[in-house]
Amino acid sequence: AATLIAMGRSPEALEDLNTAYALYQEAEISDFSSKFAQDPGVQIWCYMLLAMWICGDRDGALAVADRSMARARELNHANTFCYAALHDIMLAVWEGDIARAREVTEEMRRVGMEHDMTLWKLFASIYEAVIACMTDDPDGAAKLDTALEAYQAAGCWLWAPLFIAEQARARLRAGDTLGAVEAVKRGLAEAETCGEHWAEPVLQRVLGDIRRAEGDPAGAAQAYEQAIANARAQGAVPLLARAEAALAAL
Repeated sequence: AATLIAMGRSPEALEDLNTAYALYQEAEISDFSSKFAQDPGVQIWCYMLLAMWICGDRDGALAVADRSMARARELNHANTFCYAALHDIMLAVWEGDIARAREVTEEMRRVGMEHDMTLWKLFASIYEAVIACMTDDPDGAAKLDTALEAYQAAGCWLWAPLFIAEQARARLRAGDTLGAVEAVKRGLAEAETCGEHWAEPVLQRVLGDIRRAEGDPAGAAQAYEQAIANARAQGAVPLLARAEAALAAL
């Protein structure tokens, strides 16, 4: 399911996740930590909240996110908590909920440091940089470059194109259209390399915003239309709506 979501096939992923959750409930796993890296139920909810949001069930996604975080805190299992946090923060980023993203990132940082968990410390650094980009910190883009360099040096690539999209937006808001274009190109190249096609409608819409800022309405329309076509093909309801709104505003 996780692979299907990243590939831009969230409707299919939801079918698999519903089956997986039904099997999880039947299994009645009592001692998950001796068998799995994190609680399987929380893991399924993490994927569900992403797929549900992409498929247009915003309220359902937010409810599952709350349930996932509550269960992770109840279990008091470090890896399960950080796994839930990883997905909860991404949803907060998509929602533009900076306060929630910052709060959960701080918790992830604390747990990662307490247990010396390298991966979660890396993700905390990335999200801190993403939040810096979202809040127009003048050093946000550079912070994200540094965090991604450390992340990818550790052999990690997950969601990099989505993180880079926030960097592109930050550079555009700062008036650095050339830097924004380079970020979009990098994000699209990484999406193609790793197969994370779900990021393409996001990056293409950012490219449209850049072209509009450059005074190139034809180029903006072309980018928005690409974002619309990809979002529609993926069944990505909110991404489709945002790209259509951007095109209509030209």
